[in-house]
Amino acid sequence: RRRSLSDLACRRAKGTSIQNMGRLPALPPISENSSRALKEREFKFIDPMLAYARTQASGMVNNHTPDSFGRDSVQRARRSRRSRPRRAYRSCRRPAGEVYTDVAGSVSSAERGRRGPNGSWSRIMTSEWVEWHTGYERDQPNARRLEVVQRRIKEALDRAPPGPVRVLSLCAGDGRDLLGVLATHPRAKEVEARLIELEPLLVASGRESAARLGPSGVAFVNDDASSTRSCVGAVPADLVLACGIFGNIRDEDVQRTIDHLPELCARAAVVIWTRGRFEPDLTPAIRRWFLTAGFEELSFVPVPDTTASVGAHRLVGDPVPFRDNEPLFTFLPRELRPSTRPRGEPAPGSPRPA
Repeated sequence: RRRSLSDLACRRAKGTSIQNMGRLPALPPISENSSRALKEREFKFIDPMLAYARTQASGMVNNHTPDSFGRDSVQRARRSRRSRPRRAYRSCRRPAGEVYTDVAGSVSSAERGRRGPNGSWSRIMTSEWVEWHTGYERDQPNARRLEVVQRRIKEALDRAPPGPVRVLSLCAGDGRDLLGVLATHPRAKEVEARLIELEPLLVASGRESAARLGPSGVAFVNDDASSTRSCVGAVPADLVLACGIFGNIRDEDVQRTIDHLPELCARAAVVIWTRGRFEPDLTPAIRRWFLTAGFEELSFVPVPDTTASVGAHRLVGDPVPFRDNEPLFTFLPRELRPSTRPRGEPAPGSPRPA
């Protein structure tokens, strides 16, 4: 039998299974009664893109098409990959390689075994990263950090030798850091960029922005940047962006990633990275690891009124031969990430932005 939208939302919010609830439209119009009922239950309305991402990541929506959700869509995710889906759902089969969660939040059994190169799940945090990007739209730390990153990108493009400039961005999101610079930079037509991002909604948004801005050399790839496999064909790069990574992985993974960066870099390439200075502050160690890996520091900028910081290093040693399918890092669950630690004040005497 059919249930009201507010009943469905409440059952979903409490993490209960949607069994035998029948089929409902994935994106139904919200009537006045439904709207009033949701508000009475202390729900608040959010951005439609974010809402859709949340339901899609939970397995409640089939792929990215406004079809339907319910018992069959959840059970379908639990079937063997060799099993044949029902005829009614053939047109909305999920793309290969994507990991979904079931309604209660656990990884769908049909997707078990699709792990990253180091054995970890990389797509469990799908809707989280879409939500995280909304912080750019307001005067939040993300937006202030973005300004500093874009200044470093502009400087790297200005200093690059004549000719094509190859750019590689790991965990690129929607690519607004690079695209925002290319929109006005005189060397935009010389840039050949690969932006690697695992969240399909961010990839789609980035491709739309790239098409609107017109830099023909920018290519978004929906792939997992935690392995060098995703970099095949895009290295050696003259500019490597490793922003939004180091605060979400283990310290040893930070060092491993830095050790592998010379494999991704051309001679004199620049690497731009970010990390929060929350306690314990790992940025002094990160800067030492870059020096040990054959880089020189160009700048280290604490972002004003935040614990965020942006570093830029240039490779002065010889490039290292590229090794395919080498693991770099593993994104930690939210509660274990360094970036979720209580944020203290920036360390006294921190240098001001350049």
